[in-house]
Amino acid sequence: MKRRTFLQAAGTTVAATLGTNPLFAQTVHKRDTTYEPNRRLESTGLQIRDVLKILKKGEKNNIPPILREEILDNPNAVFIIYGRLEIESDEKGNWKPCTAQMERFGHRVSELVFRKGGNNKGRTFIKPNIVGLPKSIIQSSGGNVHPYFIVGMVDGLREIGNSNVAIGARGALRHPQVVSSGFQNLLDEHNLPLIEAHVQYFEN
Repeated sequence: MKRRTFLQAAGTTVAATLGTNPLFAQTVHKRDTTYEPNRRLESTGLQIRDVLKILKKGEKNNIPPILREEILDNPNAVFIIYGRLEIESDEKGNWKPCTAQMERFGHRVSELVFRKGGNNKGRTFIKPNIVGLPKSIIQSSGGNVHPYFIVGMVDGLREIGNSNVAIGARGALRHPQVVSSGFQNLLDEHNLPLIEAHVQYFEN
């Protein structure tokens, strides 16, 4: 099977699985998707042009990361990194927060996948899967990449000189969610810009 065919098949399977997941369905249906087609969005956060300006300023002292040799030497291999998270559920069955563990795990992944590069320039853009956020980012959620994993990975990259980093979110995420969940405060603490590339007008 060709790689593209495999990825398409895998994506379809995952989508079908999520579609039948009650928790996923509840999360989707609770989201407010009502809007006026041509009304200008309010509180949009950073747009692509905003973050490009930030990244352009940071290129001079940036050292892009390089994949580790064991990965480059085995292009057909699949590498699995075990998180070894110890998570408990409360009396209602909800997962208890594991922010510190997730942050350490993200840091560990960056150490295992990348090493320091040799050139001084460039930009790094990370696109985690963030569609919607829970009321508080300290809560565990299986629908998104954990915010603390993201900042842990970015901090790991910065330790090897990759200082010029930005992340992005999908258009379904609204900026008020970013603020009310505490994600914006976490991003500010780690000096990490978030691109929220929303479509401004239905007609466009």
